[in-house]
Amino acid sequence: MSKLTRVKNRDGSESPFDEERIVRSIHRASRERGEGDIVVSRELAGVVTLFLERRHWDSIPHVDDIQDMVERVLLETGHMEAARAYIRARQSSSRTVSSPAKARTPTLFPESTLFVVTGSGEGGAMWDASRIVTALTREAGLSAETASAVAGAVEKKILGAGLERISSRLIRSLVDAELFTRGLSERISSQAVVGVPGYDLKKWIEDSALPAEVTRKVAERSLSEFSFQEVFSGEAGRAHAEGRIHIVGADYPMHLHSAFFTLEFVKRFGASPWMGGESEIPEDFGGLREALRRVVSDLSSYVLGAVDVGYVNLMAAPLLGEEDAYDWAGALLGALEIPPSGIPPLGSSAEIVGGVPDFLRFTDAVGPGGIRLGRGYGEFWTDAERFTRALLDSLHHRFEAEGTPSLFFHVDENTFRNPSSLSLVRGLCSEVARGLPLTFVFERKGTELRIHSRFLTRVEDPEFFRHPESGRIPYVQMVVVNAAQAAFRAGRGNRAGFADELEKALKTAFQAHEDKAAFMADLGGELQGPLKRLSLPASDGRPVLDIARGEYLVSVCGFPEAIGFLSGTDLLSEKDALKAASQTASFLTLKTKEEARKRGIRASLVGPTPRAAVRRLHEIDRSTFPGPVSGHAAEGYRTSLLLREEMPHDLLHAVRVIGSLYSLIEPCVTIEGLEEIMEMDPEGIFDLVCEVFERTEMTYLRFSRMGPES
Repeated sequence: MSKLTRVKNRDGSESPFDEERIVRSIHRASRERGEGDIVVSRELAGVVTLFLERRHWDSIPHVDDIQDMVERVLLETGHMEAARAYIRARQSSSRTVSSPAKARTPTLFPESTLFVVTGSGEGGAMWDASRIVTALTREAGLSAETASAVAGAVEKKILGAGLERISSRLIRSLVDAELFTRGLSERISSQAVVGVPGYDLKKWIEDSALPAEVTRKVAERSLSEFSFQEVFSGEAGRAHAEGRIHIVGADYPMHLHSAFFTLEFVKRFGASPWMGGESEIPEDFGGLREALRRVVSDLSSYVLGAVDVGYVNLMAAPLLGEEDAYDWAGALLGALEIPPSGIPPLGSSAEIVGGVPDFLRFTDAVGPGGIRLGRGYGEFWTDAERFTRALLDSLHHRFEAEGTPSLFFHVDENTFRNPSSLSLVRGLCSEVARGLPLTFVFERKGTELRIHSRFLTRVEDPEFFRHPESGRIPYVQMVVVNAAQAAFRAGRGNRAGFADELEKALKTAFQAHEDKAAFMADLGGELQGPLKRLSLPASDGRPVLDIARGEYLVSVCGFPEAIGFLSGTDLLSEKDALKAASQTASFLTLKTKEEARKRGIRASLVGPTPRAAVRRLHEIDRSTFPGPVSGHAAEGYRTSLLLREEMPHDLLHAVRVIGSLYSLIEPCVTIEGLEEIMEMDPEGIFDLVCEVFERTEMTYLRFSRMGPES
């Protein structure tokens, strides 16, 4: 049974989708040319329906979309005569019967009264076939002779139809058909049109509250079409459409996923960090706040997700002086806020430390005017602690406001040894009990230093230890692998098949990463594209954001549901499920590293998965695999690699089990939902934080009122 249920008619109404109507129309056209095989007509109609389902998985096709697809399928399957008959019948039915137009004698590039309606702001222009020649030679690389022949054939069809108006989109479709019949189908992609059907646009205009909302939707739809025509390979595009993977931000191909820099970067280079640029280096905390605001605002134009700033409380301390820390804390949080606009980016975060990290203890601190003070950051912890308490107090009053940055709090052994630092942790636990979204990051001895907490990026450049301002990272793209669908494709109990499906999806995810890397190289390279500015050197001679050495992210959704489908349960108390989960998580980690090494891409397996991606993948699977989804994921997919704990009050036991089993990944437990968090008292949260640090190998503990959307 087809997934399509409705069709949009030309008068704006809707009617039931009926594949039999497609069968009959193809059969009529075929019979007119002596090819009237009803079996073949049904097969062709099935192909038409299949392509429509893939293209309109989240929308209702217009009757013109269906007819365009019939023409395309007939042409591309070699039924040329039937295609011509179908096109003639379609043109005949759309022509006004009461006032038949007089057929014109076509000649190449004649004077004509035919009006071409364009999709540009110019509105339209009179017919001029030489424009087709120009476009084909410039865009498709055809010779002038071949381009003229194609233009002449298209002109003959158009003028012979006796039309007075024609859309540029239809002209391009006719050009594509002519290229196909001449064996030049490889030139079609460069002529492809991206845009929005008029019916959809009209509905958006009618239903929207703001003009900017319509503009955003049009841009997203057009850029999404462009992405899957020009940026991503057919393999990656198909996998995205089928829900095997989800390419986050495919409708924003020119954006990075997210970005990170340390506060030292702003202290050293000011609001305009580009080499040779005029920028006021912050002399005091007011200057730091303004410079930070401008840098965050500037970078937010380039990223889809978050702009994260590291070591905020410690690195701000040398500029704090004796001023009121509470006033400046609110001002600094305000500088990190990104006003909600309905378009990227989706937020920012501040990383603060619960003590002086060992590597920063003797690092030469930067003070007013970007000057190194000859004193290590270890000497500034008293001011940093005072500022941290001020930050917490400010967040206490504003964390419910939209746009407020999220918080990552680093905890190490020094935090638990220092009574004042430990009191900071207790204060944070009290705020968490009130609903403050917060992530505790655990730094243990013997583990590699992470420069950025959100994605656990490790320090690879030793320059960072001497000059922390060099720690700036572009995260280029995230691709989500749908583990649930991999299990459904493999079949119940087929773990070997599940591993094969996961590996195929993972390879396709890396293909999407390679596609994006090539596209971004063009945008920041010789094309002088919109990302060129980010690749320019900062005042330290390094690119502001080195996109060529950017990080690529792989995330997984539907993992517990996949294990539940294969094993019959996704509970932590079941040994079989635990074993399958541990083996699969290790498999994913190793394969991610293997693919990254093989393709020369800096990539890592991260979590949790953006909720918008999870919702889309679940919706696709609910239609494609209704039985397994209703049995194991009726309410949706979970966003991490962790299984479900049967007893919510035994959370610590669950944490211990996870920490001991997931040996090859860096696990995180997310306590999600405001009600669940507020059921925990501050002392219980504090005990949990201490236990997780001391008795497990967990990487971080996240308290989240709502899941990530970026």
